[in-house]
Amino acid sequence: MFSPLKVTSCFSLLESTLRIKEYVQVAKKMGYQALALTDTNVMYGALAFYQECHRYGIKPILGLELEMDPVGNKRLLFLAKNKQGYQNLLELSSLKMIAKEETPTRELTVADIGGFLQGLAIVLLPDANREDGIFAGAQLMYARQILPDLQKITAHAQLFLGIDERVHPDLLAEARTLSAQAEIKTVACSQVRYLKSTDYFSVEVLQAVKNDQKLTKEQLSKRAAGLDYLKTSAEYQRIYQANGLASEYAQTDKLIQGIELKLAFPPTQLPHFPVPNKQTATSYLRQQAEQGLARRLRQNAIANTESPAYQKRLEQELATIHRMGFDDYFLIVWEVTAFARQNQIMVGPGRGSAAGSLVAYALGITDVDPLRYHLLFERFLNEERAQMPDIDLDIPDMKRSLIIDHVHQMYGHDHVAQIITFGTFGVKQALRDVGRVMGMTNDELATWSKAVPVRNATDLQTAYQHSQALQNLVNATDKNKLMYTVAMMIEGLPRHYSTHAAGVILSDYPLTQSVPLQLGSDGILLTQYTKLGVEQVGLLKIDFLGLKNLSILDNALTLVKRNYQADFDLNMIDFNDEKTLDLFQAGATTGVFQFESNGIRSVLRQVHPTSFEDVVAVNALYRPGPMENIGEFVARKHRQKPITYPAPSLEAILRETYGIIVYQEQVMLVAATMGGFSLGQADILRRAMSKKNKDLIAQMKNQFIEGATKKGYSTTEAEHVYSYIEQFANYGFNKSHALAYSKMAFELAYIKAHFPQAFYASIMNTALGSGPKMREYVTAARKQRVPLHGPDINQSQMYFVIRNQQVYFGLGAIQGLRRDFITEIISQRKAGGKYRDFDDFFHRIDQNFQKVETITPLIYSGAFDSNEPLREKLLVRLQQLVDNSSIMIHDKSSPQAQRIDSQTLRPKERTDFQRLSLNEKLAKEQYYLGVYLSAHPVDEFKRLGLFYPLVSITELIVGQKQSVLLYVQQIKTILTKKGEKMAFLTASDSSGNISVTVFPNLFRRIGMNLQANQVYLIEGKAEQHYGLKLVANDIQLAANVVPQVYYLRLPADFSLQQRQYLFAKMKENRGKTPVIVVDQQSKRQQVLARKLWLNPSHLTQKALREILGETNVVLK
Repeated sequence: MFSPLKVTSCFSLLESTLRIKEYVQVAKKMGYQALALTDTNVMYGALAFYQECHRYGIKPILGLELEMDPVGNKRLLFLAKNKQGYQNLLELSSLKMIAKEETPTRELTVADIGGFLQGLAIVLLPDANREDGIFAGAQLMYARQILPDLQKITAHAQLFLGIDERVHPDLLAEARTLSAQAEIKTVACSQVRYLKSTDYFSVEVLQAVKNDQKLTKEQLSKRAAGLDYLKTSAEYQRIYQANGLASEYAQTDKLIQGIELKLAFPPTQLPHFPVPNKQTATSYLRQQAEQGLARRLRQNAIANTESPAYQKRLEQELATIHRMGFDDYFLIVWEVTAFARQNQIMVGPGRGSAAGSLVAYALGITDVDPLRYHLLFERFLNEERAQMPDIDLDIPDMKRSLIIDHVHQMYGHDHVAQIITFGTFGVKQALRDVGRVMGMTNDELATWSKAVPVRNATDLQTAYQHSQALQNLVNATDKNKLMYTVAMMIEGLPRHYSTHAAGVILSDYPLTQSVPLQLGSDGILLTQYTKLGVEQVGLLKIDFLGLKNLSILDNALTLVKRNYQADFDLNMIDFNDEKTLDLFQAGATTGVFQFESNGIRSVLRQVHPTSFEDVVAVNALYRPGPMENIGEFVARKHRQKPITYPAPSLEAILRETYGIIVYQEQVMLVAATMGGFSLGQADILRRAMSKKNKDLIAQMKNQFIEGATKKGYSTTEAEHVYSYIEQFANYGFNKSHALAYSKMAFELAYIKAHFPQAFYASIMNTALGSGPKMREYVTAARKQRVPLHGPDINQSQMYFVIRNQQVYFGLGAIQGLRRDFITEIISQRKAGGKYRDFDDFFHRIDQNFQKVETITPLIYSGAFDSNEPLREKLLVRLQQLVDNSSIMIHDKSSPQAQRIDSQTLRPKERTDFQRLSLNEKLAKEQYYLGVYLSAHPVDEFKRLGLFYPLVSITELIVGQKQSVLLYVQQIKTILTKKGEKMAFLTASDSSGNISVTVFPNLFRRIGMNLQANQVYLIEGKAEQHYGLKLVANDIQLAANVVPQVYYLRLPADFSLQQRQYLFAKMKENRGKTPVIVVDQQSKRQQVLARKLWLNPSHLTQKALREILGETNVVLK
């Protein structure tokens, strides 16, 4: 039984291309009975490797190659011989990875590792194992140094000297001498880092990525075959024997034979909650739940007649929680939420099925009354489906770290850790990294990136199949083919690690007893096993999710209380508030959690929710699968189809969803009501149907029919209902989750409806640095008529604020404006009052910020408009002041230059500055703010509204032909299946953005003249398809639409007969030039209908002047 012992997988990040599954599968085909994994310092892949080996009937050898020094020149190899050895691997890896972060220069000693050597085989590595086989004796020297110390604390049988099959003869002689002197065995210790010799070049690429280097010309041209690939055990035996190393090969066999490692995977081990006053977890949980329920009943004004139902439900839940052993778990979660509320940290209303628990509601873990909304505890916790409860907590993302710090402090450093996750090489990342180390320029890399299709890019091969541009690139040169091949080789490999966004684990005992650790960037421990591995070794995981939308709600609530209503309480809002429902009915839910996408907004407009329950139903329906029922749901709600029930007794369950099963809880209630199932059994049925477990579904059908017949239903009725729930159960959504998240959405929408300034100020703060999002929110705010004000040097703070009922842009929204400069601006304003003018501002700020490039963003973004609206004037003034502040004179008493007090040398303001055009001004404004704020490029052509029936984007009506002025930002040209060119335009006006489709017929006519960053008059028909789109019928450059206009002045004494004669002549000279009539008699000015527009010929002008007089006809 042989295996290479020094095996480095892809989890030694950027050092190997060895994928664990592929490694085990290939080794199995090669006939291996045992396999090793010994990554450098870490055990990231250990559990996956162990399980994969068992799957294929291979003995797993778990090990670790430990770098004892910071640079990796001194290494020891550890192999776990048994469970105790595995435990010590966890300790050693943790010791190294934590020390590596805490004291990067630290060198580990025998004293450091001495307590963690039981159950381990220790292999000293005298050979450097370099690919070129060059002799290196540094490791042998280290082996000589460390051996005496190791032998003092370990048995000789634990120690081995590793010999590689390519060992240099001189080094081999020295190693054998050391082996004899120290009385330790030598073992064959081959290195594996990839599966095939041709994979070596990919490893060189990975190492270049790791070291941020470029490959040498020799590496690129030579692309040498590697030596550290996986060979068959017979090949290894032949090589070792040929090199006189047969005894080392045999000794490796003996070593492996002596390894017996069996890991246990226990159920989740719950830590104990520190209960006060010698209470038990059970009694303390009951105390907190009863007190909490009493508060809830008072708060919600629950009638005394309803109270017994709550008390009964609480008793049932507490009993179940206790029988299942989860008292401590509920207390742990309760304590965290209690801490959050005590420290003004908002907690979400609930996530997942936990919202179905009255105990969780009473404890304040959730904020949804499960009895009021008919939520089921058994969907959350079911004794007949023995699983850990899963309570996830939503925390404002800006405050999540406060919660993590609290948990860390409460349970102790060694008992709390966050969970690791790995970022892998995606399609674009793989191409970018390979191209970079192969010497490609940024422009070349950008070309590759653009060639990757937006869709159908799940992997490189799929992307290649769906992108002609990528195919052309790959096949253009041999270098490109190589780049593509290597990118495919490394695609999907782990590239770096990071911290899981939510998961935190807790344990009664030090975590290194179960999992290897390292130190996270925030000083809190980080598991080396991913979420799945952590759960497999029995550790409790709680998800604390940092939710951006909860931060938005939290901030909006603060702004409401500060600016509008100090005693405002979200708990007291009406969840059937008409104004809020109006927003949902109109689909005006931009920025509203769970209801932001164009698709769901379209569904909202179709459903037209008239109650909170309708909003919840839309949330549940707008998901893959349930979407199929949306049409039926809409038709029934609006009485376009009759509302029917599979059985009259089920009306109470299905009434709120118009006879359609939308929720999983409805499946359970139908099974209980008609089939006589307990809710626990009903949950098993629900689960079986969602998992499509045909055997269990058939088995439970008999039970359902039998139960229904006992209740007096006919077999036919029972079979009909069972088929009905089977049809819908697979699409049913968790009502508890839908309701809890819809509650948060409704709260946001309520603030949006009643306090829109607070809503938009809060949501825009989340869009800093994101131009598209900022544009979306500004558009929505304008649509809602929320007054927006650009950044103002005397009003704005770092973030968006409300001043005089207007939402002021924060200075932090200005692209390129330094944070320390913003802090300086606000600090000086606070200390010395508002800035009187631009000069005052300049002289009050620190001299380090008195630079053109530092202050220019403020000017272009309009921050000084309230003092001086001409931004170009300030640009000139800024340069004057900067030049002036740099004037130096030489003091006679000192050879050093001294700065003159710039306040005493104010240069005279220049008046010879060049004015910015509107387009120039707006282009800069959009660059620095991400939006057009003071105006929009289409505003320059609004006069066209005098002559054309123009609408804005928000006024477009689906199915109608209309005209709209649009600024075209981007043009994407494609070929149809027939090979014809057409285009998609990304366009906007001051009310919003829209996509314009230009089909081949129109594109042939105007395509050559289409240019981005121009304003066009577009006539077309609006369509609603995954958002509003415009299909163009005609496109004209706005600047060319109305070059001239006729102005006709009718004298006060102009008779009716003369008017009739004039209009007859105008019809004879019909054309495309608009006509404006100024009637002196009625004192009115009017744009005439198109049928009276004229041609601009001299004959037409002559005819008009003969009727009206020379001065009363003007063409300009």
